[in-house]
Amino acid sequence: MQEVDDDLSGKLEAIIARLGYDQGPGLVRASEPYEGTTRRHIVRQAFQIIGAHAVFGFGSPGQMPASGFTPVLYLCTARDSLDAKHIHRLVWSQGVAPLLLIATPDALEIRRGLAPPPDRPQSVSWNKLELGADLPAELASLTAVALRSSIVWRDFAVDRSCRVDKALLQGIVELSHSLHTEQPKLDRSTIHAAIGRFLYLYILLDRGIIKPFWIGEITSDGQSPACPTVIPPESRGLHK
Repeated sequence: MQEVDDDLSGKLEAIIARLGYDQGPGLVRASEPYEGTTRRHIVRQAFQIIGAHAVFGFGSPGQMPASGFTPVLYLCTARDSLDAKHIHRLVWSQGVAPLLLIATPDALEIRRGLAPPPDRPQSVSWNKLELGADLPAELASLTAVALRSSIVWRDFAVDRSCRVDKALLQGIVELSHSLHTEQPKLDRSTIHAAIGRFLYLYILLDRGIIKPFWIGEITSDGQSPACPTVIPPESRGLHK
C-alpha cells in the first residue's frame, strides 16, 4: 500500500508542476510548515482531517494578514473510488474549496468541492497526462494562470442549493416534518430540541471530542445499542 501511496503522490507532484501551482506563492504542501497567519484552521483541517497532499490558493501563505490566503483547490490521493468519494464528502462538508483534484490508481479525478460527490466524476486517464503530451482540455481551465483569472470562474459557478449548509438545513426541515407526522402528539419545540441534541452529538464525534466506542457502549436495555444508526457496527465495543 505504501508503494501505491508513494506512486500517487509522485503523480500528483507531476500534476502540480504541469499546472504551474508551484510557480510562485499560493501552494502549501502537507509536508511543509504552514507559515500563514490567516486560514490556519482551514489549512490544518485540510491536511489533518481531509488528508490533502497540498492546497492551492490565492495570496501568499507567508505574507502579512493584509494579503490573506484563500484556498481554492485541494489536491488529494485516493486508493480507490470509495476512498475518493469519502474524501470528496469531507471537502464538501468543510465547504471551503470549490475545486478538488484526486489522484487515483486509474485516473486524475476533477471534482467540485462545494457540491456533493457525483456518481461519475470527471476524470483524465494517466496515459493522457504522460510527459510530452499536450495538456488535456479538461485541465486547461485549472492551470494556476487560469485560476487567477476572474474570467475562468464563470465556468465553475456553484449552485447554492448544493452547498452543504443548504443540504443540512433541508435535511433538518424534512426530519422535523417526518417526526411530527409520525408522532403528532409531540410539539415542535420537543422535536427541534431532540434534533439539536443529535446534531451536537455528531459535531462532538466529528471533532474527536468523544470517541465512537463511547457511543457504542451505550445500551437501552443492557444489551442493544441505544444509538445503532449513529455508530457503525465495526466500531462497537472497540476501545481506542
